[in-house]
Amino acid sequence: MPCLLYLHGEGFTAGSLDGVDEVCRLFSHHAECVVVSVDYRLAPEHPFPAAVDDTRTAHTWLVENADRLGIDSRPIAVGGDSAGGGLAASLCLDLRNRGLPQPALQVLVYPAVDDSFARPSWTEFADAPP
Repeated sequence: MPCLLYLHGEGFTAGSLDGVDEVCRLFSHHAECVVVSVDYRLAPEHPFPAAVDDTRTAHTWLVENADRLGIDSRPIAVGGDSAGGGLAASLCLDLRNRGLPQPALQVLVYPAVDDSFARPSWTEFADAPP
């Protein structure tokens, strides 16, 4: 079966597998794929690049163990919400930079990918609830 490696959000400091369980089940059901939801070490106890390293390790493990898990390693997709979306995007950049095959698809749900903090939304929605 095809597979989606999914990473949770919550600003690299909170969040858990429980917080994305329902959305991962929906992805699995509607996309007819296996979803592997991955936890990663959180800051501040585990500063950068711990979460990036954990993402790379999880993806490598998933590719290397795909046959044993009954998933097709060729179309593995990556995705996540917020911080998890940023981690998914960073994984793709890392794979590209190392000359390794890209995931079949990126599912980026409001990804954290802009570190400039200069976009109008940063000030316009500064007091918005999380």
